[in-house]
Amino acid sequence: MKVGDLVTFVDEGSYAQWFHGALGIVEAATSGHLRVRWCHKVTYHGRVPAISNFKADKFKVLSENR
Repeated sequence: MKVGDLVTFVDEGSYAQWFHGALGIVEAATSGHLRVRWCHKVTYHGRVPAISNFKADKFKVLSENR
């Protein structure tokens, strides 16, 4: 995964209830982690984060940046 890719959150662990299926654009990819800017509003514990950081294995690429 690289900067500009469209990804979806696919992990079914503890964050799934908030982020599963959410779409985002990769802003940074380092050391097996991704910084993702969400395309749509995601409500997490009453807050709406615009950006999140997760391990890359929690995402699936939907469209690669060319």
